[in-house]
Amino acid sequence: MDIADQEKDQKIGGQDISAHSKVTSCAFPCAQVQGDRQYGSVGEKTLMAVPILPDGEMGPNFDPAAGKLKEGRQKNPKSFIPNHGDVYAMALEWTGIQFFGK
Repeated sequence: MDIADQEKDQKIGGQDISAHSKVTSCAFPCAQVQGDRQYGSVGEKTLMAVPILPDGEMGPNFDPAAGKLKEGRQKNPKSFIPNHGDVYAMALEWTGIQFFGK
């Protein structure tokens, strides 16, 4: 941008750097993880996470490619979108620490 450095500093400093994507991804390299597995997906059109069921399977009422609820269907009440807390809780559980946040 062709603006003064002070204005650039204001624009950068005014950004909300605490905002995070609703999509979480990570890799767990440990013995407790079954290899060659992926849980969840991101819709190609929405770029939002598709809900999963407690067993890790995709919510069957969602179109996994589009990332949207299929026409005439409702979200399974047991399905959810994993968040950063779920990732931390799983890592803690695998180290033997039980997390009771939910």
